[in-house]
Amino acid sequence: MKKIWKIFVGVIFLAVCSGCGIKKEQKKTIEDTKEKIYRECEMLAEGYRNIYENAVKENALYELSTIQKVWIILEIMDMSVIDSYNQLDMSVIDSYNQHGY
Repeated sequence: MKKIWKIFVGVIFLAVCSGCGIKKEQKKTIEDTKEKIYRECEMLAEGYRNIYENAVKENALYELSTIQKVWIILEIMDMSVIDSYNQLDMSVIDSYNQHGY
């Protein structure tokens, strides 16, 4: 019985020591992904800021042209955009994509 107990404790010890934590490569990948998302958010926020500052100057904050500019930035960043009111012209986005923007 003592032999079985020693084997059981040994197996548990090996299982615990062999990899029950996050490896360094995984931690690095997680940190890289977080950093990439943070940089993308900063770029997106900068684009939004420019669009909205110009829209405020032109008194066009709630205009479709302003919304379309934001839409174009989101498309360039490979993000999905939904026009639930069906007011925006999808062909404008397609022309931007064809020109490689």
